[in-house]
Amino acid sequence: MYSTDSIENQTSNEHNLIYDELKTIIMDHQVVMKKYEDFSTLFRRVMLFFVSSFTVILLWFTFIMSFSNDDRFNTSDVIIIKMICEIPSILFQIYMMCYLFCNINDQVI
Repeated sequence: MYSTDSIENQTSNEHNLIYDELKTIIMDHQVVMKKYEDFSTLFRRVMLFFVSSFTVILLWFTFIMSFSNDDRFNTSDVIIIKMICEIPSILFQIYMMCYLFCNINDQVI
């Protein structure tokens, strides 16, 4: 039969193995987070600039095309007011997303 010492020894070995695996996972995660941090510091401003510029350009393009005499772009006062109100709201959303995600990222790290 099994003695209590052998069962305790086996259990202890299993716990040590699990603990070592946990340490390895944590160390790997720390390495990944360090790489993410480096990547984020390098490209954060570039990505923000790209996304915000693209959004603003797209909105202004739509706004300007609404004044075109082409039949595909029928304009009305309601559409123009919607577009004018849309630009600041989207800019505010971009700012808030970047601000909040930066704060969340800084709190996690």
